[in-house]
Amino acid sequence: MKSLNVLSWILRIVLFIIILVLVLENRQPTDFNLFGIYHLQLPLIALILIFFVIGILLGLLFGLLRGFASKADVRKLEKEVYSLKNTKPID
Repeated sequence: MKSLNVLSWILRIVLFIIILVLVLENRQPTDFNLFGIYHLQLPLIALILIFFVIGILLGLLFGLLRGFASKADVRKLEKEVYSLKNTKPID
């Protein structure tokens, strides 16, 4: 159990170092144009981070919507099962 904790911390440190190197290497300013209407100049790593967060949020949103749809299907099927259990069999 302790070895897993040590391994977890080693992986966290390695991931932190990789992210730190990416941040330090991608500080140059980058132009971002949105259909010629909106112009923004940000460091490349900030732009990558913004789109990464947007991707995570969209993934969570679609996952929630799919979960709600699945729950609705489950409720519908449970009602159908309940109604079928309470009907009389045909002889």
